[in-house]
Amino acid sequence: MVGVSGREDGADEDAAWRSIVANYGERASLEEPDAQPHGNDEPATDAEADDPPRRTEHPVDPRLFDPPPLDPWVARHLGEERFEPPVPAPTPLPEPRRLLAWVGVLGVPVLLLVLVVLHVVVPTWASLLMLVWFLGGFGYLVATMRRGGDDDDWDDGAVV
Repeated sequence: MVGVSGREDGADEDAAWRSIVANYGERASLEEPDAQPHGNDEPATDAEADDPPRRTEHPVDPRLFDPPPLDPWVARHLGEERFEPPVPAPTPLPEPRRLLAWVGVLGVPVLLLVLVVLHVVVPTWASLLMLVWFLGGFGYLVATMRRGGDDDDWDDGAVV
């Protein structure tokens, strides 16, 4: 295919890539060629050459990092006693049948996973017992779920 310049597009592209590769390491000069360096023209001593240049044009105000003053209301009430809620009552255990069902639903899969990871061979009767425990626990939990909404559910959401 012939390009606008009369040459093939491949040749133009190859020339562009060669130019990119040839100029790859060059960096743009930020200083004008006629510009003279700032400061005096004397060569720097060894001590000056080792120290990094310090910026003194815009010194930082040390008050910038001070904490803000306290709000008068907060300062006035800071020394007063604070409300401490009472220690909550311990969470009651569920009834034994429900607890056994939850252990079957959550514990049996975890137990089976541990047994598989450890390559433990389980007898058939134990596998069937765990399967029945899991299915029975799930069935019990579904059968004893509360039906309907909560008694204190007075709001049916937004009504348009």
